[in-house]
Amino acid sequence: MQIRWNIFFAVGMACLSSVANGEIIYYTDLFNPPTQIIFENNHVTAFDLLSPLKRCAVKSKFICFNANGLKFAIPKNPAEQQRWSYDGVTYTRKKMQKMGVLGQEVTVYFIQQQGKNGTLEFIYSMERGLLAFGGVFEKPKFFFLENDCGFGSPSDCNLKARQDGASQRRHP
Repeated sequence: MQIRWNIFFAVGMACLSSVANGEIIYYTDLFNPPTQIIFENNHVTAFDLLSPLKRCAVKSKFICFNANGLKFAIPKNPAEQQRWSYDGVTYTRKKMQKMGVLGQEVTVYFIQQQGKNGTLEFIYSMERGLLAFGGVFEKPKFFFLENDCGFGSPSDCNLKARQDGASQRRHP
């Protein structure tokens, strides 16, 4: 069973991500709350496991991460490429469309990742970063951004989000 993105409404580029600026980024599994994946500084917490967070170099042509096999990569200019490979994984831009995300109209990229561990789906915007990702394992998982800005968002994303009137969710 593949996750169908048209079922979901995804609410919620510079080389730096919000994580690089010290912000903690929360993604919560909509199918299995309160399961979360948390990006913080140089590590990711997923399923109670702490893993080192490896990012692309600033001079790379990609925005990417690898955290214990959870990988994501997108070209810094994704509108120009339909398909790309990075670190042994192939990605395909399935769809690109404008939509409202947290009160801001942005271009959203729907990306499919084909790797040796199966298929994952990602939703990304240049303005807000990684918005959501998921796939089907023993049961479906769909992790959705709780913050105003996700991994790979521009360094000024939170400032712009506040100016746009979006509110940051606070975690204890």
